[in-house]
Amino acid sequence: MPRLIMLSRDRFPSERAHSINQIRMCDGFADAGWNVLLLYPDHAYNLPGDLHEFYGLRNRINTIKMKCIAHDITLPAWLMKGRIEQLKNKFITDVVGATTTFSIIRHLLKLVRSGDLCHRDIIYGRSGYFALFIVKLLFLIMGRPNKVALEIHHPPHGRAGLIKFFLKRLDHVFVINNFLLNVFQEKGFKRVSVVPDGVDVVPFNTLLQSSTKFEIRSRLGLPQNCKIVVYAGHLYAYKGVDDLLRTAVLFPEVTFLIVGGFADDVARNRSIAETLGLSNIVFTGFVSPSAVPEYLVASDICVYTLKPNAPIRDFTSPIKLFEYLASGNPTIAANVPGVRDIIRHEESGLLYPPGDDNSLSLAIYRLLSDCELSSRIAHAGIEVAAAHSWSRRAQYVLEILK
Repeated sequence: MPRLIMLSRDRFPSERAHSINQIRMCDGFADAGWNVLLLYPDHAYNLPGDLHEFYGLRNRINTIKMKCIAHDITLPAWLMKGRIEQLKNKFITDVVGATTTFSIIRHLLKLVRSGDLCHRDIIYGRSGYFALFIVKLLFLIMGRPNKVALEIHHPPHGRAGLIKFFLKRLDHVFVINNFLLNVFQEKGFKRVSVVPDGVDVVPFNTLLQSSTKFEIRSRLGLPQNCKIVVYAGHLYAYKGVDDLLRTAVLFPEVTFLIVGGFADDVARNRSIAETLGLSNIVFTGFVSPSAVPEYLVASDICVYTLKPNAPIRDFTSPIKLFEYLASGNPTIAANVPGVRDIIRHEESGLLYPPGDDNSLSLAIYRLLSDCELSSRIAHAGIEVAAAHSWSRRAQYVLEILK
């Protein structure tokens, strides 16, 4: 059986979407019949708990924790502000990345020497350009035909010329939306393809077939006799959740459910809700990825907000968007490039200009008041989600790399 070796510099389990993307792809590759091995850093800040339960994986993924240096640096509180804190965090990230890269290369060379790396095995990574480049270079020197590919969610930055040189030596580069595809093609990349993010439709289909909203809301302790508008994901300022909170003022009879977020971000948004005098907001705080489907299916409308000046605006392909579509509820989403790739306005969702509270309010009102529109969009969304499962995404990648 061929093996897919996923190289990562990220934490597992983790609160980050980076990790969700990579572990879901591992699950998708396993669905395609590949033996999957995930190499990731033995990071001091990995969340506790079983990897498979945390993410709700359906396949058993083999994992090896790579040795790395991942120690925090203690500085005086008065110094830990602004640029100093950013530099400290970047330094720690770079040290983790460099030491993990060394461990990954050493482990792969060990597999080669032991004869445990067959020629059909594929090396795939979302992070660590340098590690992938060195691995490919070593394979070329040794005359090995193993394919090495990178999935990247932003344009090359930093030492762009050097990174461009590295990336062009890989067998293939995968990007997550058409905007990024154009960026890479303009930089002269030939072996580049679009693979938007995806969704595991199985838990959503199971819930839709086996449970009613009443039952799910009872399990979650959510209100029964009202409509629920949900946002799920991180609550960073650029995510625009405050736009949704201001919109909630116009719908006092509707519950607005905010799922996820770090404690500081939850506190900041809770303060905004209190300032607005809102009593129809429910914050859950962070929940594991495996718990998210119940909250989405229990709701009535799913909303993806984003600020117009968000740093990820042109490069994103939101995992939450695909989960929204799979939930059986209509979706409202900020009209940004990665969203337009997936949702057709008025057909599989309603799009609104990011940051435009009035347009967002009107979209919510339309779905609350027009049952036919809401039902039609919800059913179309399920079909779109099915076409973007992680399994199909992984199979597409494999077809290109085989």
